[in-house]
Amino acid sequence: MSAEYPQSRFETNELVHAASLRSMISRSRRNRNIAAAIIGNTLEWYDILAYAYFVKAIAANFFPAANGATSLLLAYGTFGLSFVARPLGALVIGRIADRRGRRTALVYASVLMFIGTLAIAVLPTHDTIGIAAPILLLAARLVQGFSVGGEFGSAAAYLAEQSINRRAFYSSLQFASQGMGMITAALVGLALAAVLSGDELTAWGWRIPFLIGAALGPVAYLIRRNADETEEFLAVDAHGVDSAPAEAGADVRSSRARFVAICALGAGVVLACNVTLYFLVYIPTFAQTALGADPAIAYTSAILSGSTLLFGAPVAGLLADRFGAQRHGIVAALLIIVTTYPLFVAMIAGANVGAILIGQFGLAIVASLYVGALPAILAEMFETRNRSLGVSISYNLAVMTGGGFAQMIFVALISATGNNASPTYYVIASGAISLGSLLLCRRFARVDRTRY
Repeated sequence: MSAEYPQSRFETNELVHAASLRSMISRSRRNRNIAAAIIGNTLEWYDILAYAYFVKAIAANFFPAANGATSLLLAYGTFGLSFVARPLGALVIGRIADRRGRRTALVYASVLMFIGTLAIAVLPTHDTIGIAAPILLLAARLVQGFSVGGEFGSAAAYLAEQSINRRAFYSSLQFASQGMGMITAALVGLALAAVLSGDELTAWGWRIPFLIGAALGPVAYLIRRNADETEEFLAVDAHGVDSAPAEAGADVRSSRARFVAICALGAGVVLACNVTLYFLVYIPTFAQTALGADPAIAYTSAILSGSTLLFGAPVAGLLADRFGAQRHGIVAALLIIVTTYPLFVAMIAGANVGAILIGQFGLAIVASLYVGALPAILAEMFETRNRSLGVSISYNLAVMTGGGFAQMIFVALISATGNNASPTYYVIASGAISLGSLLLCRRFARVDRTRY
């Protein structure tokens, strides 16, 4: 026995070492896969938000008008119209994600975003080619909208499927990466505002952020191309996505009707997310046009809100994993309803650097608490075999019906009422709709409650 003990101890140590090595490799691969999702998502949202942050210069170049408000409305209208392409992107890329894999869909989304962003960077202006300029701008924005339409659902499913027990935390990184995209776009804007005059920024400086986005596009493609598919998808795909027993026609229709109904509920849940995030994006423009803030201060406030989203969304994900994603979402929706108006009114009343930054920070915290749990809420509503499609449709229905035109609605509300606080009415209404949808989801939608 004593002669065998060293060999037994050696073999035990080897087994422990092998298990530890497999665990390290597994963590390393998971971290690489998560990085592929969030780096690509950061670049996608940088490209999208660059338009919003440089909308004044874009309006001057592509929508010249005697009235500055009219020019800005047309530019925001183009921003909103691009969201019409999102449901189509959700259907096409979402179906690809459920049929061919989440990673494949994310690669396609990156390529399309690169094409749209490069096109905007090199487009001639209205002074050069006339009415063709805004038409081509809209076409490029539609390509971007198609890309993002499939990006959200595919990335949400990909991150949520990295771990069932930490689904909310991992999927919250999607919105954390959106915060990083917001920070990056704002930092570029801040740098350009510091080194270029207003005329230079309007004449040609606005192209620089889009050129940067286009240059980084191939990086996102390569990173995503070398990522792994999720084990949860592969487990379903191994048995065939459509391998479920054949159902009677009535059962199929009932199943499809239920899927459509849950997508509609999901869109209601997403609405507050869309509106609050675009409210944060709108505040820098509002600070300049209504409060007379310097562009540098406006970009600083955007960096602050992006940083809050970057760190706040994962915290919300951890809380959602602990207490349940839907329960967390209900509390966060209530916070949106009761805090948005007083925070924004205080910002307007102060009309100074401190008031703008404090108001932006408070609104960003509330938004982070809600959006951090959102991908997990949506992921738990759908089965693996149709999760990406369901999440994509839910998200983009909300974008098309209310979220995408939020900034245009904010401007229109102020123009119609003369009340600078009127945009908050739309934010509060979206919070109420999402709260009602969450309460209905707890009763009707399929939710995995085994951890709650």
